[in-house]
Amino acid sequence: MDKRIPDFSHPDVFVTFLIGPEPNPTKFVVHREFACYHSKVLNAAFNSNFIEGQTQTYQLEDTTPGTFKLLVQWLYTQKLKISQLTCPEQFGGLAEKVDRDADVCWYEEDMNLARLWVLADRLGMPKLQNNVMFIIVGISNFDQPDEEPFSTSMRVQRKVALFVPLQYVSVRPSSTLSSSHNIRRHSHTSFFSILRSIAPNT
Repeated sequence: MDKRIPDFSHPDVFVTFLIGPEPNPTKFVVHREFACYHSKVLNAAFNSNFIEGQTQTYQLEDTTPGTFKLLVQWLYTQKLKISQLTCPEQFGGLAEKVDRDADVCWYEEDMNLARLWVLADRLGMPKLQNNVMFIIVGISNFDQPDEEPFSTSMRVQRKVALFVPLQYVSVRPSSTLSSSHNIRRHSHTSFFSILRSIAPNT
């Protein structure tokens, strides 16, 4: 994998992503150097003799345009635009607040973040996975301090059983916290009951 930091040395070299099912996927065009630098999977695909390498096109039928939009934001800026934030500075520069009247509901934003975590895993982007998890946790802890910790993660995972790995990653940090910590105090919730089967020491 080429580890050279993208610097627009090849500003006219692009790759195409087709997002969503046929016959009408949404097309995204991205600078190739950014896609290949941040994803070992994409780097291998676009430099192969397979169809992706020949056409410089990568198809993802099982994700959504909203999810992939977040991925593209991160490719270029290493930040995600999140409508639910009131204190973006709490996120260490990983996220930026957008207008709360933006044309996206919070539930769909939650789902997009969860899908993005799974997509980043699929594309070999662990740094993005870590950033997404930090934001998912932070939305609850910083933006809604009076609600149950990890409320965003809980809402998503009740709906989507696919994200068991996301549950595991969510709980790992709590295993080192004291019994008086806010996360521990909510360990009776159904969310944590599920997590105990995955990480019994939480």
